[in-house]
Amino acid sequence: MYFMGIINSTESLIEYINGVNFSSVYVEENFPLAISGTFRTQAVNAVQYLLASAVVGNKAIGFFHQIPKISFDRPLRGICIFVSANLPEELETPVFFCRKPENITDIFPRALKTSADTNMPVQVIIAANILNNYMTVPFPTGDLDRVLPYLNNSTFAAKRNIHSTQQKLTAAYTALRTSIPQHEMPENMAFELTSEEFPLYIFPMKIPEQEKLFVKLKNIHTTEKNLYFFHKLIHILHDLDIDLSPDLQNEPLATNVYLCPGCPFAALYANLPLKDVIVFTSVRCEAVKNLYPVEQISITEYMGIVSRKLSVATLFVGNVSEALPVKNILLSNGTFVLMNDCGEKVPFPYISGPTKLKIVRNTVFPYSCKNIKKYSILRNNFKKCVCYKNNTSAECVNGSHCPAMICRENRIHINVKLCTGCRSCVPYCDKKAL
Repeated sequence: MYFMGIINSTESLIEYINGVNFSSVYVEENFPLAISGTFRTQAVNAVQYLLASAVVGNKAIGFFHQIPKISFDRPLRGICIFVSANLPEELETPVFFCRKPENITDIFPRALKTSADTNMPVQVIIAANILNNYMTVPFPTGDLDRVLPYLNNSTFAAKRNIHSTQQKLTAAYTALRTSIPQHEMPENMAFELTSEEFPLYIFPMKIPEQEKLFVKLKNIHTTEKNLYFFHKLIHILHDLDIDLSPDLQNEPLATNVYLCPGCPFAALYANLPLKDVIVFTSVRCEAVKNLYPVEQISITEYMGIVSRKLSVATLFVGNVSEALPVKNILLSNGTFVLMNDCGEKVPFPYISGPTKLKIVRNTVFPYSCKNIKKYSILRNNFKKCVCYKNNTSAECVNGSHCPAMICRENRIHINVKLCTGCRSCVPYCDKKAL
């Protein structure tokens, strides 16, 4: 059943981005956002691509696993937004933080306006559970205008005026305080823990109104990975005595993490006995890395590991395309599940659907992360669906990490817009409700 009041956050974000008419869009490999017509390059080159596009007046947006250092010395005529699920290492531009799905409709439009008002790039940091989650409030209508790019001999000779930039940042911060007021931070603050308070936005300069938010703050709890960012923040708040404690584990934000609907890894872990198997993969997906005990390496590295027979069982999960150069020398000591991302052939048996996975062996999976197939939509037998009624955990949700499943009225409902029919949730339901 699909409830009209529930909106999938990924679908809504893509629709909003299309409505804003971004001229330049970059999505880093395996970032869980399918936008057509995106520019493909290395992440560090993508930063230069997006900034140059915005300098002449284009609207630019990029999605990164980790935003590289943003170095810019020219004023931007167009909007430029950098999005990531990880804190940046630098605090050189305004940063917005979206840790809850219900905040996303406020944060993105304000980030765009801030970039336009300050002529600077803006960073938006989203929690791991923001994409493929549920919203009840749609995005506002996007800016449908497309500004014509402008270029002359002096466009790239222009330099940012620091005094003017500071004035624009202060004015933008003051305007934000009116539209999205922030609460004063308590004595303890942590980005990684949703139980702790954290600002909705931070600006990279000394602003009296911003400092007032942190007057009670005594401790920032964080991970080793995010230390550098908070060192930068404390430097901005240099008049305040704040202790920085790297006492949290290097783990993602403690919120629900969802896979893409139909994710091949959900099918692998649902259908194959992988408890005693060491799984390697070349797929660079943060959600997969956070949810499953996989080691991320290349196919050639794996072939080196299994060049002699090992005493433990291993499995490599990758794409057919990356196996083509070595398809004639794939070693018998290793085991491969290759996702069918192209029309080329490798000498392994092909299966027709995710449920055909039965044993750990050389296999070609019917699709990849880039071309997920849709099968018959699942249905739920409400008479048998009693987990929430009995106050027990719904293992179909917890095991499959699928965003197509939602609890309403003490029942699991299937969002037919998201469900691909992969049936990765079915093995986890011992009540046979699915």
